[in-house]
Amino acid sequence: SGGPAGGLGGINLKSAKAEAGELKRLGACPSVSLGKAGLTPSFLESLDGMLWDNEYVVIRDAAEKKKEAKEVAAKVKEEMVGVEVVQVVGHTIMLCRRLGQGRQG
Repeated sequence: SGGPAGGLGGINLKSAKAEAGELKRLGACPSVSLGKAGLTPSFLESLDGMLWDNEYVVIRDAAEKKKEAKEVAAKVKEEMVGVEVVQVVGHTIMLCRRLGQGRQG
């Protein structure tokens, strides 16, 4: 198993990237800059709320070095319920949360 479909709660990773890219082009995908403070509890809380309201969210300026952006993406996925990393490109992370998943908290 482990084919090209990827995880994302049953959605195809390739189509998730395409959908997210289209939303980004249309300006319909919210984005947030991580900033120098990093993954603070208040940032994660804000991001969590954004992902409950929008299926896709972009984190810009996720790290000073491109390699670190992947580490930030892994940490966000670990910290947040039902969040998947669609892609990491340069300093930008695209996240997805299926809106049909039960909200906790």
